[in-house]
Amino acid sequence: MGGVRKYVKARRKNAEKACKAMREKREEEKRKREEEERQRGEGGRTVENVTPGTSRDTPGTSRDTPPRTTPPPHNTTISSALKRKQYLQSKEEDTVVEDEYIIVKKSYLQDQFSQVSCSNCYGKLKTKYNHKFLDCLIEFECEDCGMRGKNPEVGNTPVTQSLIYSTMDLGLGRTGLDRFLGDMNMKPLARNYSYYQSLVTVAAKKKVTDIMTSAIPAIKQLYSEANGVYDIRVIYDGSWQKRGHTSNLAMGAVIEAETGLVIDYEIMSKYCEKCTKKENAVKRKTISKEAFEEWLVGHKEECKKNYEGSSGGMEAAAAVKLFGRSLEHNLRYKVFISDGDSSAYDAVCKMNDGEGP
Repeated sequence: MGGVRKYVKARRKNAEKACKAMREKREEEKRKREEEERQRGEGGRTVENVTPGTSRDTPGTSRDTPPRTTPPPHNTTISSALKRKQYLQSKEEDTVVEDEYIIVKKSYLQDQFSQVSCSNCYGKLKTKYNHKFLDCLIEFECEDCGMRGKNPEVGNTPVTQSLIYSTMDLGLGRTGLDRFLGDMNMKPLARNYSYYQSLVTVAAKKKVTDIMTSAIPAIKQLYSEANGVYDIRVIYDGSWQKRGHTSNLAMGAVIEAETGLVIDYEIMSKYCEKCTKKENAVKRKTISKEAFEEWLVGHKEECKKNYEGSSGGMEAAAAVKLFGRSLEHNLRYKVFISDGDSSAYDAVCKMNDGEGP
């Protein structure tokens, strides 16, 4: 939509230059009519001004001038002063925020575009909507001269990815997205949700990694160095996907105590969708157990399941992994700050035969 607004704005500037003279002429004719009416009211005689080469009843004279749609000028009459005041006090937003999205009713958008003319011949513009999943590219073409506006290509479909990220963030999934699109009378996403979900996941992981990488140099400025290692104070806490310690997913995070910057995190999972599907296939005897074992060897590197045990122990298991790799960042988590649950602290202290990390 940002590219469309810029295109329309640029074309409108050219059209306004050509229409400015026409508006000034209409204003001048209106002022003459008002002066004639005032003189008639005073009983005076008026002299009719007729454009050379035209008459009162021919098109192009003041009688055939269409009503003005532009805001009234400053030298307006008292009767239209209220309209001018209301126009000036109306709330408008001329600035364009590059990363901002808006939801607009298509019929309203079409009504606005129908009032825009071609900057080349002032002909009528034909609007074409090219849908790319949930993104929409709008193209203009003049019906008279055939001039077409340039539209920026959107290769990464930002609106689609933003909506899918929101459904993932809110825990709605594809079902929630389909319901939202149906309620809004928008086109469905069809069968591409999983594809875009993977794109969003990769982009989110990269963004998180970049943030944590840039946070480490800032944290090191607050502490003194000893043999290339910084002893720092950290906060550790874990969270589960759902309450009751029956969750298949949990995560733990290490946060620097002074700045609140996240240093590292670990996700613990008791579930892998691909493994579950294969195991169910073995139960249904659609594949053999030997075929499953062979498949599992190549699947281990991408398997999402990295924990076996009770859900309550996930927090402690994540802490052991995080504290065990702190030196990869040349950091040593010297001070451990956590909540009243001491399971994670005890698990860290038991590392390396009770010597700690």
